[in-house]
Amino acid sequence: QPIIQQQPYEQQLLLQQQQRQYEQQLLQQQQYEKELLLQQRRQQYQQQLLQQQQYQQPVIQQQQCQQTIIQQQPYQQPIIQQQ
Repeated sequence: QPIIQQQPYEQQLLLQQQQRQYEQQLLQQQQYEKELLLQQRRQQYQQQLLQQQQYQQPVIQQQQCQQTIIQQQPYQQPIIQQQ
């Protein structure tokens, strides 16, 4: 008789294990899909960035030029005054 009682318990254990495995797999699957999505988004984002940069490049260069000029001004002014 004790043997008969033991069986359902073991079966339950087995079932629980299977359930856990299943949940684990599910989790992994979800994680994997999330990763994939993220990667795709990243690629799209980088693509957009690249496209934007192509348009912005001249503008950015212009701004940089202006900025260097602005940065130089404080140094140049005292010199001009001295002259």
